[in-house]
Amino acid sequence: MYNDEKTGLIAKKLYGNADSYFGGCLLFLSSTVVILKCCNTDNNGSAAIYLYAPYCASISYLFIIFPITFMKAKAIAVLVFCLLTFIAHSQEQEICPGRIPHGWVIVSHRPCAGCCGGDGIVYKPTIKKIDTLPAGSSLEICPQRTPKGWVVISTRPCAGCCGGDGIINKPTIKRIDNLPTGTTLEVCEQSIPRGWVIVSTRPCAGCCGGDGIVNMLTIKKIDKLPAGTRIEICPQQNIPRGWVVLSTRPCAGCCGANGIVDMMTIKKL
Repeated sequence: MYNDEKTGLIAKKLYGNADSYFGGCLLFLSSTVVILKCCNTDNNGSAAIYLYAPYCASISYLFIIFPITFMKAKAIAVLVFCLLTFIAHSQEQEICPGRIPHGWVIVSHRPCAGCCGGDGIVYKPTIKKIDTLPAGSSLEICPQRTPKGWVVISTRPCAGCCGGDGIINKPTIKRIDNLPTGTTLEVCEQSIPRGWVIVSTRPCAGCCGGDGIVNMLTIKKIDKLPAGTRIEICPQQNIPRGWVVLSTRPCAGCCGANGIVDMMTIKKL
């Protein structure tokens, strides 16, 4: 273990057979300031792998790695795994109560006596960075405003979670802003993001934190569909910009209605 006080970096040196590694040096710099360096520079013919990272509380955890003596492919896989582990770990942070930065959500709380200047028990939130997660990612969070580009797809009752005294409903959210055009998805009742329409509903007992029967919504992404596209949608929603209503069709019990509703066929101009 090498500790450089001037640069504030910690290095972990791992040894393996030099023949198991590629020649020369590999330098990789990620957005989280992690450097992986593999050089065949040791006099004893061993390959030395250096991993650098800024000081952090979990540095000892990040570098508990066994000596590497695998073939080249396995050595590269270990390096990639170490990098991904560090990046994933860096996406969560426990903080004092207060304003949550844009692009982060609260995923849990931890009671702490006297923390953050409090006289009694303070619930410290753990926040997670979500704005870099890929399209289609799902995540269970504490009750809070749904981030832009995400929708609530389900909820789960949880006793004492997220600093609550009783039972709360923890929502599971899904990122939909970069999903392909034409994607359909079932979600809880909520405001539908721009570029999506409700095409049907399904009654569900106790779903999404409801006490009785709730309507699960099936939504479809219509953004960037070609001109001339036609689609039938539920009534009582805004007609998307650039679309017009061509016709309606009476339907008994459709879209969560107790009686007859007029399903709308819309067309993109």
